[in-house]
Amino acid sequence: DAGEDTIFSEEIFKGLDIITDERLLRARKEIRRSRAHPAEENLGDRLLNALSKILHENCRYSSEGLYILPTDWFILYERPHIFIRKKRDASKAFMYNFAKYLESVQNLPLPLEDFFHPQRKEIGSLKNAVLPKHASPSQEKILSALASSALVTVDAPPGTGKTHSVMNFLTYFLAQGKKILVTGAKRKTLQDFAENLPENLKLLTLSYKKNEHLAVEKAIISLGEKIEKEDIHSLRERVEDLKNKREQKERGIAEFKKKLKAIEKSERKTDAFKFEGKNYSLSAMAKYLSENENLLHIIPGEVKAGKSLTLSEEELTMLYETNALFTPQTLKEMTEPLPKSEKLLAPFEFEELLKNRKRLMDKERGLLMELPDWSVDGEKLLYLGEVVAENIDKDAFEAAERAYTALDFGWLNTPWAREAVLAGRMGGETKEAYLELKRAAEEVNSAQNSATLLLLGNRVEIEDELAHDARIIGDLEKMEELLKEKGNIPLQYRIFNRRYKKITEGITVNSYPITSALDANIALTALILKRAKLRLEAIWNELMATQGEKTYEELSDDSNDADEEIALRIREIEYAVEWYDKKRGEFVNLLNEAGINTDKIIPASDPFTTPRQQLAGEIDWLLNVYPTFAALLRLIAVEKDELRKIMHSLKNALVNRSSALAKRMIIAIGAANAADYKKEYELLLKYESLADSYQKRSDLLSRLAEVAPDFAADIACQKHGGAVTEKPKDILKAYTAKQFAAELEKCGNIDFTRETEEDWALNLKLLESSVLEKFFEKIEKNGAKGSILRLAKTLKKSVNDRRRNKLNDRERQMFAQNMPLWVMPIEDIFLTVEDFTDKFDIIFMDGASDLDSLALSLLGLSQKAVIFGDRRAPVKLNLPISEEVYDMAKEKGEFYKSLTDTSFYELVRAQTEPYHLREEFRSPRVLSNIISKIAYDKELKPMRLVDDEEFVPIVKHKVSGTLDPLRPVNFAEAEEIALLISACLRESEYSGKTFGVISPSDEQAEIIFEIAMRRITPEPLEKISFISGTVADFIGKERDIIFLSLLDDETSVKNIPEDYELAFAVSRAKEQLFVVHSKKSFKGNDPRRFLFETVVGQKEKRARAKTALGREIAENLVEFGFDARESFRLSSMTLEIAVFGNGRACIIPISDEEGERIDETFLSEQDFKIIYIRAGKFYRNKRETLESLVQALIDIDINAKERKVKSGKELVESVYKNAANLREEYRSRGI
Repeated sequence: DAGEDTIFSEEIFKGLDIITDERLLRARKEIRRSRAHPAEENLGDRLLNALSKILHENCRYSSEGLYILPTDWFILYERPHIFIRKKRDASKAFMYNFAKYLESVQNLPLPLEDFFHPQRKEIGSLKNAVLPKHASPSQEKILSALASSALVTVDAPPGTGKTHSVMNFLTYFLAQGKKILVTGAKRKTLQDFAENLPENLKLLTLSYKKNEHLAVEKAIISLGEKIEKEDIHSLRERVEDLKNKREQKERGIAEFKKKLKAIEKSERKTDAFKFEGKNYSLSAMAKYLSENENLLHIIPGEVKAGKSLTLSEEELTMLYETNALFTPQTLKEMTEPLPKSEKLLAPFEFEELLKNRKRLMDKERGLLMELPDWSVDGEKLLYLGEVVAENIDKDAFEAAERAYTALDFGWLNTPWAREAVLAGRMGGETKEAYLELKRAAEEVNSAQNSATLLLLGNRVEIEDELAHDARIIGDLEKMEELLKEKGNIPLQYRIFNRRYKKITEGITVNSYPITSALDANIALTALILKRAKLRLEAIWNELMATQGEKTYEELSDDSNDADEEIALRIREIEYAVEWYDKKRGEFVNLLNEAGINTDKIIPASDPFTTPRQQLAGEIDWLLNVYPTFAALLRLIAVEKDELRKIMHSLKNALVNRSSALAKRMIIAIGAANAADYKKEYELLLKYESLADSYQKRSDLLSRLAEVAPDFAADIACQKHGGAVTEKPKDILKAYTAKQFAAELEKCGNIDFTRETEEDWALNLKLLESSVLEKFFEKIEKNGAKGSILRLAKTLKKSVNDRRRNKLNDRERQMFAQNMPLWVMPIEDIFLTVEDFTDKFDIIFMDGASDLDSLALSLLGLSQKAVIFGDRRAPVKLNLPISEEVYDMAKEKGEFYKSLTDTSFYELVRAQTEPYHLREEFRSPRVLSNIISKIAYDKELKPMRLVDDEEFVPIVKHKVSGTLDPLRPVNFAEAEEIALLISACLRESEYSGKTFGVISPSDEQAEIIFEIAMRRITPEPLEKISFISGTVADFIGKERDIIFLSLLDDETSVKNIPEDYELAFAVSRAKEQLFVVHSKKSFKGNDPRRFLFETVVGQKEKRARAKTALGREIAENLVEFGFDARESFRLSSMTLEIAVFGNGRACIIPISDEEGERIDETFLSEQDFKIIYIRAGKFYRNKRETLESLVQALIDIDINAKERKVKSGKELVESVYKNAANLREEYRSRGI
């Protein structure tokens, strides 16, 4: 028997969800109240019967063992060992073995050495430490102290982040391959800690007692599966990759901070921007923008930074006035290449051109009607659908026309002419006959020329018979020769030449026969001439007389100069013979040269017609068809071509210009629309008249575009505000505002927290991977990897086969030795540790204020130790001290004797100077200040991000109650608390909140619970996780709403609580604390007086932001529904704007010359997000900036809330009103 009261073990009820924590609490209180002992008689009737009713309505006590009940019922029966606490022989054995270990070593373990010989060492700064979360300054000091000290003591009140600190530290050291023990006095606290470890660390954590076989087996199987999936090489690659990413991230953050500092520096400079000879700060520019925001629209787009406006006000006035002269269409078309009016036809000329065009078209239609087989295609002439003339050579055609005129078709009507032409066309003998006529005429002419002198004055007569005899010529020649030689004609010749007589008789010269050589010569000459004429006469009569012409004789008789007449006619005949080949041929060749295919148009030879008929056809074509053809061709090639040239020249003057006006004129010309042409021509003349004004306007716009291109473009196109004809007022101010806006635009908003948040996530991945890497290196080096894998497979197989395969001691020891992290309470360590040589690298010990000196022995198990405790916590030793240990300590002296009657934390704290955790994160700020005043000499710094404004943090409620003289009970307070809880549940603001009641005594807590069960009923109480108990019942537990019963009245002075217990009770409230009391005031050393220093329901007066910009932004955020605070105090800083929501907080520093500097690192460690707002950006575009700010807040999970119907004070008043109504209701119902 341990000599203590019976304790209540809750482990047997694990997994029975129907038995709630509240019922277990009541059962525990019943055992405490009954003062029952396991060894007493009638324990069942006295205690277990009562417990069965408390645990559940369906639970019964049986003194005779089990009996059959429905499946949803429970039974209690006597199993005394459940309620027995054994003596701790393990602690005795542990201390004995530890003492023997100390005797066996020459030097004390380092933590013990520091304990017995304390020496405060200088600590350095923490550099390049990779942590999963940002370390607070206090954590950095502790971590740095471990580098130089083996024993570090930390004074840590509740809510100051002990768990966060230990988690930060152990992950950091595990990544270095250290073996760590986390221990303490409270099993529940350590269990919660182990549950919140990252999954990869849970696999490497030993958190069980020696005899917990199932937990060991499960841990080994899980670890074996992890080892199978991972290998050391992939882990090393992952660690190296994460290190590279982290280095890259750090470089990015460094660059970001550099940029941020540059922006802050520029914001604070008074000469950040120089414009027109003056210096401006960014804040001054922002203010100017705010005052002239309505002018920014005047000048659209961007402006060239720092450049003065290039136009004077007079020039700007002139520029705007030009808008009256132009329309947007005019401006657009005048920028295009326009045609020159002098190169175009005037409208009347164009109209005349169209008339000529119509006349020619009509003429063409008339000619084509005369030539039905002919057609025209543009500049082409077609005969029977085939092109016969195109691209006409005008010169050749004109020459052909002249040749045609010279053909003199009139004489072709005479028969002889046609016959001569036909002979010339046919050639051959027919033509040769006419050529013979020509030769005969030439002979006559030649003979005549020869006889002219000789026959002059002589008359020669020759008989026709002799003239036709060609031999006479020879005879006359002979006679002339004889007469020359002999002077006469010899007789012989006269006798033998039979023609001599005829000659002398038929030829006379001057009426005498031939007597001399001269006579003979004259006669010969006359004969030759006569013979030529006779031949000419014969041919003439044959060719010409047969065609109806006069005979040769008739010509000779009719004409005085017959020879001349005959020569003339001969030339005509010669012309006619050659006419077809020469004149007509020349004409045809000229037509061909002109581009006319004469083979297609002149009638061709036909085998079924005579040559005479063919010639008649050709002459008929030339006389009757060709003139119409020539007129049509002249129309196409000459007249219409001239028209086309004029049109072409006109279009050329336009087509080379790509302007819309030129295109419209081309369309008008193509449509032969004189009206449209005239309209566009007149518009062109207007444009030309505006050319000088347009040029001046363009020059002004060009100068303006040098500094404000978009502004100039708007005026140039008359868009938006650029279309007015009067210069806008305050345009110079608008330009200045635009310059400021452009300069302020260079610095954008920056969210520093997003960079850092990603960094911490990366740190955690790197640390977890590094821990696994070190673990794998260790088990591969010592050969444990194979053993763990084999053991895991064996255990897994036994589990699957549903058979038990227990671990032996060697296997358990092997597994425990390789686990880098142990998390277990001290009593389990006493049971587990057997070998003092297998040391931990670091021990983290929590709750040292609740441990006795036995915990000192743990310092011998490690190289370093960090001890967490609370100097204000009351000493409640949990470990018994054996007589042997006490005697051993007594023999050592008074100091060692003191080890047995004081807490371990006080022992260590007395030997070492502790470090402090003083940032309180859990309680509302008002309650945090109260806690600090009650127990910690105002040392705590409230660091909770924000209090919920729906709830007044502390409500003091006085009742007219008195303390029971026999027991610690105040019925009035108990009834009022139950009434107030019921009243709260009627308000929607309390929906989902948890409730608890803390009383100084178990009796008061029990009465409050009973009243609440009776009035509120169990089901609603279960929903709000209701607990009614003492401070001890709330260790490790919190509630949103706490009711504190002070259990006192005006006459009593006995129930003054310990300051720590009161402070602890206050710290249990997460949102609101109701203090229910019967005493009017508390004075002197009563710590409860601090509860009444805040006026009930008074809303804290909010400070206003220092800058006008800060006030405006805060007002807008409040209007949007955000919880925005101005001049928010945090530690030693005053933050211009702080925004809260969903348990998160964001700081909005105002970046201007008046804004205060902030400590980004400190804010980040408190989990504050940071969003920077530049005055310039806000004033330039408030709506856009506010929308971006709201979105940024939403991105970090700070959302606007709907406006609440009730404020915190109104909610309290509503609760009181509900309580008054319920009081009457309960009275009427008698409950």
